[in-house]
Amino acid sequence: MIDTNDFDAIRPYRDHEVQQAIQELLESKYLNEALHFFFPNQNKEEITSFAGSIKDIHNFQGKVIVPFLDNMLKSQIKDFTQDGLQETRPNQPGLYISNHRDIILDSGLMNYAFFRSGYPTTEIAIGSNLLQNPDVRRLARLNKSFVVNRDVSPKEMYFVSQRLSNYIHHQIEEENQSVWIAQREGRAKDGNDFTQTGLLKMLLMGGAKDPKEAIRNMNIKPFAISYEFDPCDALKAQEHYNKSMNPDHQKGPLDDIISMQTGLVEYKGNVHIGFTEGLNKHLGALDDISNRNDYIFAVAKLIDTLIHYHYKLWPSNYICADLLNENDHYADHYTQDNKDQFIAYIENKILKINGHVEAYMPYILRMYTNPLTNHLHAKKVLEQKG
Repeated sequence: MIDTNDFDAIRPYRDHEVQQAIQELLESKYLNEALHFFFPNQNKEEITSFAGSIKDIHNFQGKVIVPFLDNMLKSQIKDFTQDGLQETRPNQPGLYISNHRDIILDSGLMNYAFFRSGYPTTEIAIGSNLLQNPDVRRLARLNKSFVVNRDVSPKEMYFVSQRLSNYIHHQIEEENQSVWIAQREGRAKDGNDFTQTGLLKMLLMGGAKDPKEAIRNMNIKPFAISYEFDPCDALKAQEHYNKSMNPDHQKGPLDDIISMQTGLVEYKGNVHIGFTEGLNKHLGALDDISNRNDYIFAVAKLIDTLIHYHYKLWPSNYICADLLNENDHYADHYTQDNKDQFIAYIENKILKINGHVEAYMPYILRMYTNPLTNHLHAKKVLEQKG
């Protein structure tokens, strides 16, 4: 029998805890900066009065998070689209797994699509490395986020992984609450979206003992989120370049915060979410696999295929593929103006962070080309299966 009190250290706030958390935010020394970010046109007194009207998590998302994303869509996103929303059956609990481009927006825009369509929002897995600031942690927990502990000793890792797995299974199978988690730890810096088998092994620590039953019970629903312009593309290229120059290079203490802010404020062009009907429909093809590790590998590959297939390609992907390969193979998918504007955009982004255009450009070209390569491969695989 699982002791649900054990989840208190990682779970989101519950409705009865909302007002206390908001009061703590209002008393924070970082309040003015936070208020300016979420409510740029309101003063502290107006915010204090407004905060008193927020009674539960749904209130918080509807009155704070959704209006913030409304404004973002108007100023930083040309067009936000989605398909397959009804097919993914948001009213049925499951585990949403997606590629990982942006620290905040991958899950944020997914839940925005759910909220605006009248569906329940999911709980969100977020790494403890992003929650060092207590106010950021409070905001995350108010927005249905639960903690994935990162900086723990090998001895502690088994315990925290077991608890995390138990929590995810409990929420889906007992509380009828959907959950989102990225397919890998950390964002895909090179645009190569592949599920870590370690993630699936963690998920199988909880739930049914039989891995096939445990996977099916989680009702895994992969989806792909596609940004025409990755808001952190230059920062990711810089990290790749630094590691190529020094394999021991480590991110600085503020790098994740800078990436979070950049992802929220930089222009993204078009953004699309491609939902899928879910993994369970395809699991029968894996029934003959008896080896546990082989089964985990096959499930990861299936998740990847669905994500790659539902990734929406933009002119930027085709442009980078041709620039990388020094040809015009995909010229039918973009105009010369598209190409000139994209090159100018990338050069400006690199110069903005005091980077070297010639040194960073190959990393960015691969970053935008890899989703195209993966999509074409997934399309071929699924067409062969019929």
